Amino acid sequence: MAHAYDEYTWFVEPKNEYTNLVLAGFLPEENFCQDQTVEDGLKVPLWRMERWRQVDYLLSNAENRFYLYVRQGPNGKIRRMDFMAKQKKGATTREKIEQAFANLGLKAPRPQTA
Repeated sequence: MAHAYDEYTWFVEPKNEYTNLVLAGFLPEENFCQDQTVEDGLKVPLWRMERWRQVDYLLSNAENRFYLYVRQGPNGKIRRMDFMAKQKKGATTREKIEQAFANLGLKAPRPQTA
């Protein structure tokens, strides 16, 4: 069953060598985009992820350090998700995701339930 987050394409910019090795270990080499242009015009090295569960896997390990980007649809802008923006104390991961989408002017998809 497709997950509601799968209408987006996810990109990860690793911020340490450990995270880069993790990404290289479970993503195919063709998912590495050396100079991907993001919304602000900068070119950054990104790993493309096709499914939210791949992002969720990275989020599950506190040693992974990365910036998360999202593109809505096949031709949307690649925008950085800001999970570090001011959050209410004790916010859940879901609430942080919803706030990050709202900061970009996007509506966060609801996870599908079985």
